Amino acid sequence: MTEMSKTKEQQVRQEMVLDRGTGKQRPFADGLIASSAPLNWQGILVEQHRLNQYDASDIMWFNHVVTLHLGPPAEVEFKSNGDYQTTKLMPGQICIRPAMSVSAARTKEPVEFATVSLTPEFMSLACCDLFKLDTIQLEMKSAIHDPYAESVCRTLLQETIKGSPTGNRYAESLATSLAVHLASQHGGGESQTPPRTGGLTGPQLKRAIGYVHGNLSANVSLRNMADTAGLSPFHFARQFKISMGYSPYQFVLRQRIERAKQLLIQGEKSLAEIAVEVGFYDQSHFAQQFKRHCGITPKKFANKSGYKKPREKN
Repeated sequence: MTEMSKTKEQQVRQEMVLDRGTGKQRPFADGLIASSAPLNWQGILVEQHRLNQYDASDIMWFNHVVTLHLGPPAEVEFKSNGDYQTTKLMPGQICIRPAMSVSAARTKEPVEFATVSLTPEFMSLACCDLFKLDTIQLEMKSAIHDPYAESVCRTLLQETIKGSPTGNRYAESLATSLAVHLASQHGGGESQTPPRTGGLTGPQLKRAIGYVHGNLSANVSLRNMADTAGLSPFHFARQFKISMGYSPYQFVLRQRIERAKQLLIQGEKSLAEIAVEVGFYDQSHFAQQFKRHCGITPKKFANKSGYKKPREKN
């Protein structure tokens, strides 16, 4: 296993987090010794890190991340309810960090760990035909035993180290199984879709949702969504609502709002730029819809709890 040089390009391709102390993005951790980034797995990033010590205070995660402790037992302090609590982290234990959650951890002991990152889009595609997406709320957990998640993470790490000899589909199937497992075992709330009659097939639903995620900045029409499922717009709309519990229009709007939240927190674009990128007519329409669904304006959301303020358009 070759040590990876810390070039700027490699850092950009690392798992990024928001440092709330500085309001800037940065790589999750130093000590990178393996990464799946060169393998171009879609929506999945696997990394291995080895550090003499670690301190990550108040960072926000953009993706759903599972960390797997690989080294010997180590005393790690995890922040909970404003205070640090010391935990003996054992080999094979995992931590779960949901997208847009904030965490803090530190240790003065050498640590080695792997991370498996799943984008929110990958998570929704993996789970859409099994769960009601709006009920999946991953819980933040630290130092827990989960043999299945541990096994999948170890296998993905081996695929990363060996250069994905079995192909990208195998890695994607492993990551999909991990996403479903996380939703069912650590999803919180109601996650199981009630029995239903009719609705779209799993492949039809995945194609439609994949189309939406790939075209948020464009005019996502009902006809185009229906075409991905091979149905008429009227029939598609009815079957989509049976499957998801809400209309195609409502789903597209929800995805635009969720994507806008991520961009607001990153703080790299103006409100007007974000509005265009996620498919709203203009900044005014974006602000109106955002406040309607979130209860606060985009600016207040970005600044809430110390997030970096979005810059204004010149």
